[in-house]
Amino acid sequence: MKLRCDRKELQEIVGVVGGVTASRGTRPILQHILFKTHGPELELLATDLEVSLRCRYTPLLIEEQGTLALPAGMLAGILREAPGETIDLSTDGNVALLRSARGQFRVSGENPADFPEVAVGDAPNFVDLPAPLFRELAERTEFAASRELGRYAIDGILLELDGKTIRMVSTDGRRLALAEATLEQPVAHPVKEIVPLKGVTHFLRALGPNAEVVGLHLSKRRALLRCGNTVLSATSRDAEFPDYRGVVPADDVGTTVQLDRDNFFGCVRQVNVMAGDDAPAITLTFSEGSLVLAGKHEGRGDARSEMPVDYIGPEVKISFNPAFLLDFGKKQLPEKLPFSFRDSTAACVFRPAAGFAYVVMPMSL
Repeated sequence: MKLRCDRKELQEIVGVVGGVTASRGTRPILQHILFKTHGPELELLATDLEVSLRCRYTPLLIEEQGTLALPAGMLAGILREAPGETIDLSTDGNVALLRSARGQFRVSGENPADFPEVAVGDAPNFVDLPAPLFRELAERTEFAASRELGRYAIDGILLELDGKTIRMVSTDGRRLALAEATLEQPVAHPVKEIVPLKGVTHFLRALGPNAEVVGLHLSKRRALLRCGNTVLSATSRDAEFPDYRGVVPADDVGTTVQLDRDNFFGCVRQVNVMAGDDAPAITLTFSEGSLVLAGKHEGRGDARSEMPVDYIGPEVKISFNPAFLLDFGKKQLPEKLPFSFRDSTAACVFRPAAGFAYVVMPMSL
């Protein structure tokens, strides 16, 4: 293999593709990126056997065809620190020589023949939708998915296509985020799969700010996400996602108040300072015309903050894990935030926009 690339362009692609490589302690080849030339194109492929990402692009020059497997982390460091605008790559067996201006790096790779066969290809029936819409739905849900190892039913995002509706749902058992939108054309058959969180996160990175169209293909135990010359394949979860329809409160259940977004999250951040370490909690107390937020750190002190609200009714105290509120506060939200609750123990729900619901379970103190 012998080729020349724009250094920054290759650095960006390696950063995206290399993100799906497996962590240390697994098979060494899974920590590598497979380079393979196809005529005028260069293909980069990485996998952890559950999530695979392939990107094809056209380098400045390909003089000799070939295949090579290089360690993702080391290659990313070289491309970040190498001087010059272009980088030349040539191979001697499994060893790569990279030259850039006055810099020279020799890197030993693995045998590309040991790289696993992964199914990252094209499918005949992708569903196309605007990339900004896909990004919006994914960002509205990915933050609420479980990060605990082994929770195979909920450490991903449920992706549903049904008629003209696309829906994403995530939960960690204590909160749930749901986002849905309407497609221009109905899908031929309803499908739903649990896509690993890692797959969705890295596909969002691969999209870039200028992406226009995303293609989706869902089949039994497999999800394909395509954007331009980048395709991500994820083995979907062989598990039953919780019944989210029974979790989201109905629109007409309980009391709804309009919270001033900046004021509310400012108060949450203030009292979070004294929310405690082992089991952090803050309490929201609704009374007529007022919302008082409070946090208490046993043996250290407490904090209190108050804001006006349009509430009329009996006093209600609800306790939350403050992280669940602060995570939600990082999303793009309207200035007035509808918040619905029934009592101190029932599920509460934020409905910031049509098709977007965030359910949070109160804590028992």
